[in-house]
Amino acid sequence: MKEHLEILNRLHACDESKDWAVGFPNAEQCWNNCKRSDWMIWMIRKLNNIDINFYKKYACFCARQNWHLLTDQRSKDGIIAVEQYIAGKISIDEMKVARKNAADAADAADAAAAAAAAYAAANAAYAAYAAYADAAAAYANAATNAADAAAYAAAYAAYAAYADAAAAKKQIKIDQCNWIRSQFSFAKVMERLK
Repeated sequence: MKEHLEILNRLHACDESKDWAVGFPNAEQCWNNCKRSDWMIWMIRKLNNIDINFYKKYACFCARQNWHLLTDQRSKDGIIAVEQYIAGKISIDEMKVARKNAADAADAADAAAAAAAAYAAANAAYAAYAAYADAAAAYANAATNAADAAAYAAAYAAYAAYADAAAAKKQIKIDQCNWIRSQFSFAKVMERLK
C-alpha cells in the first residue's frame, strides 16, 4: 500500500478523502494538490504541538475572504481586533469587547434581507471567539475550542460564498488551501506526523 494511503488509514480519514488520494502517487502530491480546506484543517488537527495562533489566523483569513459581505462595521472591527490580539497589540479585555460586538453584529444581521451577510457576520464572531478561547480560563481545552472556531469560520466562509458563482466558491476553497500550505509545507506536515 502507498505511504499516503497508510497515513490516511492510520489517522482514520474519511472514505472520500482516501478514494481521492488513490489518484496520487505519494503524500506530497496529495498535500500540494488538495483543494479541500476542510480536509487540510482536519490533517493539521492531527499534528502535534500546533500553535493555537494558527487557528486564529486561519479564522481571520477565512473571514477576510468575505470582507465585502460584512455590512456591519462591528464584524470587520472584530476581525481586526483578533489580528491585533494575535500580534500582541491589544489586551484580552479589548478582545472581549470586540468579541461581544462581533457577536452582537451577527445577532443583528437581518437573515431575511441578507443571509450571506449573516453568515459572514457569524464568521467574524467565530474568528473573535477563536482568539478569545485560548485566554479564557473557563474553557478547559482552549486549543480545541479555537480549532473548532476556525473550522466553523471556514464553513461560514464557504456558506457566505454560496450566493456567488460556482467558480468563486471553488476559488475560495483553493485560496484557503493555499493559505494553509503557506503555513504548513509538506515537509513540516510529515515531520509532525512522525
